[in-house]
Amino acid sequence: MFLNIAILMLGAAIITTAAFSKYSIIYVGLSLITFGAYFGLPADNWLIYLLFVLGIVLIVVEFYVPDFGITGIAGFVVIVTSLYLIHIDFISVLIATIALLASIFIVGALNLALGRELQLSPQFVLNTSMNTESGYTSSKTLDYLVNQNGVTVTSLRPVGRANFNDEFFEVISNEDMIPANTPIYVERVQGSKIYVRKEG
Repeated sequence: MFLNIAILMLGAAIITTAAFSKYSIIYVGLSLITFGAYFGLPADNWLIYLLFVLGIVLIVVEFYVPDFGITGIAGFVVIVTSLYLIHIDFISVLIATIALLASIFIVGALNLALGRELQLSPQFVLNTSMNTESGYTSSKTLDYLVNQNGVTVTSLRPVGRANFNDEFFEVISNEDMIPANTPIYVERVQGSKIYVRKEG
């Protein structure tokens, strides 16, 4: 039991690290192998394993498609269901779920403490800073937003939309998830990226 929990926590730690790494595909591959070991592959548990992976995919999708947490909650339920199907024991599922969340929280907090940022898809936020030093020009820079107060329109997970004096922008939370309708301020602007924090 303890060995299985250790394997589950290792897989969670690796996939959390993937969210902060430029080489995320490597970490994702390693985590899938580790989770496969947890589910006893190669064996007859392929469907349960795929259900678990589906849950992870749904949670990742939640970061990019703010929908009031529906996709994330569905992903969590799918993961817990897969854990129940593999254990068929409530206490074991509870222990596995707590271990999974603890591993994600610890590794995520450690990466944030080291100053690492979530690696977001270029679809939503440009990874390359568009500045004049890089050869880009713009008729309107966003530097004027620094220190301006606003309010979130959608939840920031960590990306979402915010309103600053009736101007709407896509912004990035510099801390944990920020709910909709929360007062925020712009901490810094980097090219097209607008980093915000809660007021107070």
